Amino acid sequence: MIKKILIYTLVLVLSTLELECHAQNATILLDSTYVRCTSISSMTSINYKRILVLNSAGSRYANFVCTTDNNRSLKSFKCTITPMNGKKRTLGKKDISSTELSENLADDYTTHYLEVTNSTYPYMVELEYQTDYSNGYISMPSFAPAYMHGANVQKAVYHLVTPQEMSWSYKCVNMETKPHTRVEKGEKHTIWRLENLNPYKHDAFMPAMESILPHMYVTPERFLFYKIEGNSSSWEEYGKWQWGLMAERDILPDRLKEIVHEITDTISIRREKIRALYNYLGHTTRYVSIQMGLGGLQPMTATQVYENGFGDCKALTNYLKALLKECGIESNYVEINTQNPKILRDHASVYQTNHAILKVPDPEGDLWLECTNSEIPFGFLHDGIAGHDAVVYSNGTASIETLPNYPDSTNIINSEVHIRILGNGNAEVVVNEKYHNQCSENMHVITKLDPAKQTEIIKGEIAAPSCSISNIKSIGKERNHPQLHLTYTLESQDWISRSGNRMFIPISIFRRSSPQFNKERELDIEVRNGHTWVQKIQLELPQGYVIEGIPKDTAASCCLGSIKFTAKASGKYVNITIERKYSNGKYDAAKIGEIKGFFTSMDKICGQKIVVSKQ
Repeated sequence: MIKKILIYTLVLVLSTLELECHAQNATILLDSTYVRCTSISSMTSINYKRILVLNSAGSRYANFVCTTDNNRSLKSFKCTITPMNGKKRTLGKKDISSTELSENLADDYTTHYLEVTNSTYPYMVELEYQTDYSNGYISMPSFAPAYMHGANVQKAVYHLVTPQEMSWSYKCVNMETKPHTRVEKGEKHTIWRLENLNPYKHDAFMPAMESILPHMYVTPERFLFYKIEGNSSSWEEYGKWQWGLMAERDILPDRLKEIVHEITDTISIRREKIRALYNYLGHTTRYVSIQMGLGGLQPMTATQVYENGFGDCKALTNYLKALLKECGIESNYVEINTQNPKILRDHASVYQTNHAILKVPDPEGDLWLECTNSEIPFGFLHDGIAGHDAVVYSNGTASIETLPNYPDSTNIINSEVHIRILGNGNAEVVVNEKYHNQCSENMHVITKLDPAKQTEIIKGEIAAPSCSISNIKSIGKERNHPQLHLTYTLESQDWISRSGNRMFIPISIFRRSSPQFNKERELDIEVRNGHTWVQKIQLELPQGYVIEGIPKDTAASCCLGSIKFTAKASGKYVNITIERKYSNGKYDAAKIGEIKGFFTSMDKICGQKIVVSKQ
């Protein structure tokens, strides 16, 4: 009887999906989380999911992954697979694979996983598992219904049970659902429900997923974590607890104190003292991740970092803070999220951050120092922190601050290109490029690669179908703001097309990369890295050829950017300038028509050709 009900459900859902969406890969029929807190030291979480997998692309939504540590244990697990035509299978805890391997140097994590598969489609998957928390907890499990591209959620439920006297708070993001509450036998039951969550289709210039997907944080006001009590009713209160974790962890051994003074005592300028110790940190330590017990929140001591020569982001940040303190410079430990730029100011939840950096107040402008990567220039705000909110710990508590961001005008790519065209239509090209500020971040990796990998990256940016690249030179400059100077030569036999005595020469050697938009725009348009790209191209025509046609100067613009093209002939040379700008910001989805029109115009401009003919 149960199987007949499940088969009927499969047929019913399938018929509905055929009407709603032909691109659907899976449907999450139910995503349920049941959390029971018996005290501030003990909590149980029971998760249940019922998933309809429609094709091979939808299989990943039914896979199981769970991480445990010294505080969390996987108490039970059950997986039932019901094909539409076939025999039902049941898997248990013994069928799960587990590994203690991780990318961290040291942690107490164990990852449990199971890849759920079936030879035919569609099929139903039911997952149910329980995790127990025995050493206290700093937050309840979050509520984030697991729908992504290609899968929707028909129903999601979060059921929280706590002692009636327990105080806790919640914060909904991108969801307006109101909880239903009741009290039974001295326990408070609070239930949130969401229904019919359709996935967003991937589109160009999408906002960060963290900023659009519905999720919820639930946090106890008074908590116990590894036998240390704290209060998270506000960031100020939570800051007191985190401050206590860092107490007396900045003590330096005598030899290290001597080194600090050897480095800084002869430097009279305060900012240069900071730079010198930042450089010392980069030269003498390396980054490794350590997540053991309180180590996920508490940094190693400064002495441990000095003796071992390594540390995670928390440890290296605390270490530099201690070095600066020894020479009389105060600084602030900072937690930040490198993926999501926003932190909820009215809800203190530790899981909103994933990284630690250091703030050094300075009369010339506050410094925000990345302590895990010595290749990041002193004081440079890389893409993972620029403009992001941060939790700043100072004077025994914490507050939220927003880091500055760079104006679009400082993010520049200058490309100077000389193209010598031979009489047989071949092209010899010399490229000289300079990447400034945030534009250098993505390209900086090229300085560390072997020639084959460098060539592969460069070819990805070149419009010539087949070409040979040589003489690659890349130099990274890291003073104040990063710069990358890249030069190379290129030879191509098929970039220029020919017809009789005519040559048709594209106005740019670089590949056009027009974004692909969906037919209907669901979300606002977001440009996260505003910048300017200026191409200055000089064409040197072959002997005996004259210009027959040259594109007119033209321009196009819209709310998010602009492009300007100019060309001028002088003797055997044609000098071309293409300047493209994108402006950082969010733009209403209603402007998609204007934006699509701009990119169409830009594609036409960049697709123009100069026509030359043999005399």
